Formats: sequence, structure tokens, C-alpha cells
Amino acid sequence: GGQLEEALETFGEAAKADRFDPQPWYHGGLSLLDLGRYEDAVESYHATEQLAPGWFHCRSDLWVAEQLAAGRFKHEFFFALRKMEDDRATPEEKIRLAESALTADPQFVPLYPFLGKNLDAIRSPRAAETVYRKGLAQAEERDVRTRLLVDLAVMLDQGDERTALLMEAVELNGNLTAAAMASVALRFDS
Repeated sequence: GGQLEEALETFGEAAKADRFDPQPWYHGGLSLLDLGRYEDAVESYHATEQLAPGWFHCRSDLWVAEQLAAGRFKHEFFFALRKMEDDRATPEEKIRLAESALTADPQFVPLYPFLGKNLDAIRSPRAAETVYRKGLAQAEERDVRTRLLVDLAVMLDQGDERTALLMEAVELNGNLTAAAMASVALRFDS
């Protein structure tokens, strides 16, 4: 906890030095989640969203913080999510961890995009497609849903379903990068 507390201090100083920079607030939120200070993380992500709507995964991380603060999920789910972003873990390790967490609770939707990408990385596109569809059936949170829509759409050949998925991603605009990718894909598909 000592290093995280130190990091929080640094992020606080950075936020004071440049009150328009969302990055210290975003990283502060992540550190607060690591420390189990969920309510504080919610506040930090709200500040990030206010400064830069749609910053990186701020919206889905805010959802995670809110769910943890409400006691909906255990801290282990956040740990699994963090492990998905760890470059040192193999795709197989990430798949096992995500599948285990989603078996325990399929409602922890931020894991679905990572699980699908790792299945695709080990050349299991059918399994990845199934995961994206399963995630979409669960995902109400806009950031994750937008990513899942695009992840699934890019796996499909051009056609009505692909177009509908991309159009929903553009309209939903939850994850701004994914929505922009959907917009570009729609132009190329036309």
C-alpha cells in the first residue's frame, strides 16, 4: 500500500499543477481501486469524465468502481481485470483467469472484451465470437458495450449484422475510440 499511497500523492500534486489534465485523476482512480477505496475511486473517475469525457476506459472503470463500492463484486474481480492488462501474463493465463471470474459471475462485463481478444490471440476465433456475443447479452455499461459491438463486428464479413453492430456502436458512443473505429469501418464497408 505504501507505493500506492505515494503514487496517489503524486497524482494529487499533478492534478493541482494542471487542473485541466485528466490523467492524474484517471490514474488516481486506478490506484484507489487497487487500495480498495472504491468510493474515492468513483469520485476520481467522475473528475476524469468531467475533464475529458470518454478518457481511455474511464467510463467502464467508473462502472467497476461503482459496482465494487456497492458490494456487487469482490475485489478479486478487479484483480482479474487488472491482470488482463498485464503484458507479462500469457493469453492462456488471462483466459483461465477471465473464465474463472466469469463463471463465478457472468455480470462482470469488463472482462468479456479481454477474454475475446485473448481467445482470438490463440487462434480461437469461434470461441472469441461466442464470448463477444455472451458479453453483449450482459453488457449495459456503454463503454464496454461499444467495445464489444466493434470487437464482434470486425470478426464478421460485411453484411447486415456487421452493419447493425457498427451502427449501434456509433450511436452508443460509449467508448469514443471504439465508436470512431466503427464509424471508419462503416465508411469502408459502404
